Amino acid sequence: MKIIIIQGMTCLGKTTLGEQLEKDLPNCKYFSLDEYKENMWDKFGFDSVEEREKLSNIARKLFYKDITDTVVKSTYDYILVDYVFSEKYWSELSEYISKWSLPTKTVYLKTDNLELHKRIWQKRSRFPSLRHAGHGATHYHDGVGNNYVNTYESKIFLDLPTIGDTLLVDISFAPYSRSKSYDTIFDFIKEQYND
Repeated sequence: MKIIIIQGMTCLGKTTLGEQLEKDLPNCKYFSLDEYKENMWDKFGFDSVEEREKLSNIARKLFYKDITDTVVKSTYDYILVDYVFSEKYWSELSEYISKWSLPTKTVYLKTDNLELHKRIWQKRSRFPSLRHAGHGATHYHDGVGNNYVNTYESKIFLDLPTIGDTLLVDISFAPYSRSKSYDTIFDFIKEQYND
């Protein structure tokens, strides 16, 4: 069993990549922390940033519990873990990686063109149909969010941490493209791990 971290700022294509890899890698399971948070918000809704964060913390515990259960049962050959693992969340992920004692690699999506990235982020933030409407909202119920408080500046993480062998994939926009082909990413994951 192997752990693959899909690391990088929001709006760089982590989810799209993770979902495709889950289909193509043999015996693979994809875990997205955003999906856990969004499911929690949909189930309970929230009326403040504090309530949103409380639900997000519960979602994070469930996320790690489900991955840990999967590791204990040795259900899959590959476990894909997707989130923006900034310093705020990195120590927790590192602790779990240490507990799981599994070979780990990182696919790190990164862009140097912050101006174009900001435009993409703003577009997604203004049109909740492009992203779950709970992200950045202070109120969210029944698919509708409002009073958005997130700022782009709070979402910039230029040098995120990685663990294990790391493949850096530069992301370009207009049009969207990766510096490494999908086949290269796939082969990197399938390669033997360095001891």
